[in-house]
Amino acid sequence: MMATNNGGDATFFTDLYGASGMDNEEEEDIKDGNSVDIYAGLDSLSSVSEISSKPGTPSRNILDLYEEILTEEGTAKEASHNDLQQKLEKCQKQIKELMRKMTEMQTQNSGLQNENLVLKKNISALIKTARVEITRKSEEINHLHQRIHVEVNRVSVYPSVAIALLETGSLQLQIHGALLD
Repeated sequence: MMATNNGGDATFFTDLYGASGMDNEEEEDIKDGNSVDIYAGLDSLSSVSEISSKPGTPSRNILDLYEEILTEEGTAKEASHNDLQQKLEKCQKQIKELMRKMTEMQTQNSGLQNENLVLKKNISALIKTARVEITRKSEEINHLHQRIHVEVNRVSVYPSVAIALLETGSLQLQIHGALLD
Protein backbone atom coordinates (compact mmCIF):
# COMPACT_ATOMS: atom_id res chain seq x y z
CA MET A 1 0.00 0.00 0.00
CA MET A 2 1.14 3.45 -0.69
CA ALA A 3 0.48 6.71 1.11
CA THR A 4 1.73 10.22 0.52
CA ASN A 5 2.92 12.56 3.18
CA ASN A 6 2.61 16.34 3.14
CA GLY A 7 5.75 16.73 1.00
CA GLY A 8 4.26 14.61 -1.78
CA ASP A 9 6.82 11.81 -1.39
CA ALA A 10 5.46 8.30 -1.73
CA THR A 11 5.62 6.28 1.46
CA PHE A 12 5.01 2.56 1.59
CA PHE A 13 3.07 0.82 4.31
CA THR A 14 6.08 -1.32 5.17
CA ASP A 15 8.20 1.79 5.54
CA LEU A 16 5.74 3.19 8.07
CA TYR A 17 5.17 0.05 10.13
CA GLY A 18 8.42 -1.82 9.77
CA ALA A 19 9.30 -5.17 8.30
CA SER A 20 6.44 -7.43 7.45
CA GLY A 21 8.29 -10.70 7.62
CA MET A 22 8.55 -10.89 3.83
CA ASP A 23 11.71 -11.28 1.88
CA ASN A 24 13.02 -8.51 -0.36
CA GLU A 25 11.59 -10.02 -3.57
CA GLU A 26 8.09 -9.98 -2.15
CA GLU A 27 8.53 -6.42 -0.98
CA GLU A 28 9.74 -5.40 -4.44
CA ASP A 29 6.69 -7.06 -6.02
CA ILE A 30 4.45 -5.05 -3.70
CA LYS A 31 6.27 -1.81 -4.51
CA ASP A 32 5.86 -2.53 -8.20
CA GLY A 33 2.11 -3.09 -7.66
CA ASN A 34 2.24 -6.82 -8.25
CA SER A 35 0.22 -9.31 -6.22
CA VAL A 36 0.07 -9.16 -2.45
CA ASP A 37 0.17 -12.24 -0.28
CA ILE A 38 -2.04 -11.49 2.69
CA TYR A 39 -0.99 -14.71 4.44
CA ALA A 40 2.70 -13.88 4.36
CA GLY A 41 4.36 -14.22 7.72
CA LEU A 42 1.78 -16.57 9.20
CA ASP A 43 3.92 -19.60 8.48
CA SER A 44 6.65 -18.24 10.70
CA LEU A 45 4.51 -18.68 13.83
CA SER A 46 5.09 -22.19 15.07
CA SER A 47 2.39 -22.69 17.71
CA VAL A 48 -0.50 -21.20 19.64
CA SER A 49 1.72 -20.74 22.67
CA GLU A 50 3.73 -18.18 20.73
CA ILE A 51 0.53 -16.25 20.00
CA SER A 52 -0.61 -16.31 23.61
CA SER A 53 2.81 -15.24 24.86
CA LYS A 54 2.69 -12.07 22.81
CA PRO A 55 1.87 -8.90 24.76
CA GLY A 56 -1.39 -8.23 22.85
CA THR A 57 -3.10 -11.46 23.95
CA PRO A 58 -4.57 -11.96 27.45
CA SER A 59 -2.79 -14.34 29.77
CA ARG A 60 -4.34 -17.44 31.32
CA ASN A 61 -4.66 -15.74 34.73
CA ILE A 62 -6.76 -12.94 33.31
CA LEU A 63 -9.01 -15.44 31.56
CA ASP A 64 -9.42 -17.35 34.84
CA LEU A 65 -10.38 -14.10 36.58
CA TYR A 66 -13.04 -13.39 33.97
CA GLU A 67 -14.28 -16.96 34.27
CA GLU A 68 -14.58 -16.53 38.06
CA ILE A 69 -16.54 -13.31 37.59
CA LEU A 70 -18.86 -15.00 35.11
CA THR A 71 -19.27 -17.97 37.47
CA GLU A 72 -20.12 -15.66 40.38
CA GLU A 73 -22.61 -13.75 38.23
CA GLY A 74 -24.15 -17.04 37.10
CA THR A 75 -24.40 -18.24 40.70
CA ALA A 76 -25.98 -14.95 41.76
CA LYS A 77 -28.44 -15.13 38.88
CA GLU A 78 -29.30 -18.73 39.75
CA ALA A 79 -29.85 -17.82 43.41
CA SER A 80 -31.99 -14.86 42.38
CA HIS A 81 -33.91 -17.10 39.99
CA ASN A 82 -34.48 -19.69 42.73
CA ASP A 83 -35.64 -16.98 45.13
CA LEU A 84 -38.02 -15.56 42.56
CA GLN A 85 -39.26 -19.07 41.75
CA GLN A 86 -40.05 -19.65 45.44
CA LYS A 87 -41.85 -16.32 45.65
CA LEU A 88 -43.80 -17.19 42.50
CA GLU A 89 -44.86 -20.55 43.95
CA LYS A 90 -45.88 -18.85 47.21
CA CYS A 91 -47.92 -16.27 45.30
CA GLN A 92 -49.55 -18.99 43.20
CA LYS A 93 -50.54 -20.85 46.39
CA GLN A 94 -51.99 -17.63 47.81
CA ILE A 95 -53.92 -17.04 44.59
CA LYS A 96 -55.34 -20.59 44.72
CA GLU A 97 -56.35 -20.12 48.37
CA LEU A 98 -57.94 -16.75 47.63
CA MET A 99 -59.77 -18.20 44.63
CA ARG A 100 -61.09 -21.03 46.82
CA LYS A 101 -62.23 -18.55 49.48
CA MET A 102 -63.82 -16.35 46.82
CA THR A 103 -65.74 -19.35 45.46
CA GLU A 104 -66.92 -20.21 48.98
CA MET A 105 -67.97 -16.61 49.58
CA GLN A 106 -69.83 -16.47 46.27
CA THR A 107 -71.67 -19.69 47.14
CA GLN A 108 -72.48 -18.37 50.61
CA ASN A 109 -73.55 -15.02 49.16
CA SER A 110 -75.83 -16.73 46.65
CA GLY A 111 -77.40 -18.81 49.44
CA LEU A 112 -77.93 -15.74 51.60
CA GLN A 113 -79.48 -13.83 48.70
CA ASN A 114 -81.92 -16.69 48.09
CA GLU A 115 -82.76 -16.88 51.80
CA ASN A 116 -83.22 -13.11 51.92
CA LEU A 117 -85.61 -13.27 48.96
CA VAL A 118 -87.66 -16.04 50.62
CA LEU A 119 -87.80 -14.06 53.88
CA LYS A 120 -88.92 -10.92 52.04
CA LYS A 121 -91.69 -12.89 50.33
CA ASN A 122 -92.78 -14.41 53.65
CA ILE A 123 -92.81 -11.02 55.40
CA SER A 124 -94.74 -9.52 52.50
CA ALA A 125 -97.29 -12.34 52.69
CA LEU A 126 -97.60 -11.87 56.47
CA ILE A 127 -98.13 -8.13 56.05
CA LYS A 128 -100.81 -8.70 53.40
CA THR A 129 -102.51 -11.31 55.60
CA ALA A 130 -102.38 -8.97 58.61
CA ARG A 131 -103.89 -6.12 56.58
CA VAL A 132 -106.69 -8.37 55.33
CA GLU A 133 -107.36 -9.59 58.89
CA ILE A 134 -107.34 -6.02 60.25
CA THR A 135 -109.78 -4.96 57.55
CA ARG A 136 -112.02 -7.98 58.25
CA LYS A 137 -111.95 -7.39 62.02
CA SER A 138 -112.66 -3.67 61.52
CA GLU A 139 -115.67 -4.52 59.36
CA GLU A 140 -116.84 -7.03 61.99
CA ILE A 141 -116.47 -4.43 64.75
CA ASN A 142 -118.39 -1.87 62.68
CA HIS A 143 -121.11 -4.45 62.02
CA LEU A 144 -121.39 -5.20 65.73
CA HIS A 145 -121.52 -1.49 66.57
CA GLN A 146 -124.39 -1.12 64.13
CA ARG A 147 -126.24 -4.03 65.73
CA ILE A 148 -125.72 -2.52 69.16
CA HIS A 149 -127.09 0.81 67.97
CA VAL A 150 -130.07 -0.93 66.39
CA GLU A 151 -130.79 -2.81 69.60
CA VAL A 152 -130.29 0.29 71.69
CA ASN A 153 -132.56 2.31 69.39
CA ARG A 154 -135.22 -0.40 69.53
CA VAL A 155 -135.28 -0.35 73.27
CA SER A 156 -134.66 3.36 73.57
CA VAL A 157 -138.27 3.73 74.48
CA TYR A 158 -137.32 2.04 77.66
CA PRO A 159 -133.72 3.08 78.32
CA SER A 160 -133.64 1.35 81.61
CA VAL A 161 -134.45 -1.92 79.80
CA ALA A 162 -131.54 -1.39 77.37
CA ILE A 163 -129.19 -0.82 80.26
CA ALA A 164 -130.52 -3.88 81.96
CA LEU A 165 -130.03 -5.93 78.81
CA LEU A 166 -126.46 -4.78 78.58
CA GLU A 167 -125.89 -5.56 82.21
CA THR A 168 -127.42 -8.99 82.03
CA GLY A 169 -125.23 -9.90 79.16
CA SER A 170 -127.84 -10.95 76.67
CA LEU A 171 -126.60 -8.34 74.29
CA GLN A 172 -123.03 -9.28 75.14
CA LEU A 173 -123.73 -12.87 74.20
CA GLN A 174 -125.06 -11.74 70.87
CA ILE A 175 -121.94 -9.67 70.27
CA HIS A 176 -119.68 -12.55 71.28
CA GLY A 177 -121.56 -14.93 68.99
CA ALA A 178 -121.20 -12.54 66.07
CA LEU A 179 -117.44 -12.33 66.65
CA LEU A 180 -117.14 -16.09 66.44
CA ASP A 181 -118.87 -16.18 63.06
